[in-house]
Amino acid sequence: MNWPTAEESGTILAAWVSAVAGLFAVAFIGTFAILALPMLLPPLATVRVAMLEIGTLAICVYLVANALKLLSKRRGGYHEDGANPVYGTGIGQPALLGISLAVAVIAVGYAGWWNHRLSSREYTHSKLCYAQLESADRMPRLNSDFVAGYLGDRAASYLSMAEEHGARLGMATKAIDRDLARSAAAYYDSYSALPGATAEPRQRALLNDVERCANDEWAAHGEVLNP
Repeated sequence: MNWPTAEESGTILAAWVSAVAGLFAVAFIGTFAILALPMLLPPLATVRVAMLEIGTLAICVYLVANALKLLSKRRGGYHEDGANPVYGTGIGQPALLGISLAVAVIAVGYAGWWNHRLSSREYTHSKLCYAQLESADRMPRLNSDFVAGYLGDRAASYLSMAEEHGARLGMATKAIDRDLARSAAAYYDSYSALPGATAEPRQRALLNDVERCANDEWAAHGEVLNP
């Protein structure tokens, strides 16, 4: 059995090192580019940042693909007759670059949609719960069912959450505060204006909603396919 020469062994080792290093680069740099940049730079999470994300991830995928392609030429081993079979992929560099770019565009596009969808859902949910908790806090009938100050604290936490996710959507903090204040006022007015016979069952229904918001019970989300 013929063993690979020192030069061939060095090529194989270099390919393995490149593949492992490239995989770590994709895992670290790719994750940072896709997820961290929009969170760290929410006002700038536009076309320029998206281009930076796509370029970074495309380069990582391209380097890993080239390393794996080099490895595929050597994975057949060495036979006793000295033949060194080559198992090439048959994919040229332009095609490989195009595939890498397509993978990066799809990944960054999906991550952008995912982040926007998650922030939109979180903002809508926080706005509704803030309105319900603020309204219940002003109603003696409902407020008496909770520890003093509890509803106000939970409402403040939803306000903070709305500001965080609203900022990722490009909204100013003052605009978010006004939006939530108007929503809470309208919600309270819709209940306080009801006659006594109608208000009682409506307030019981509101109490159930308030308890769900206080315990943060709502639809499952934040998963890969379900932002």
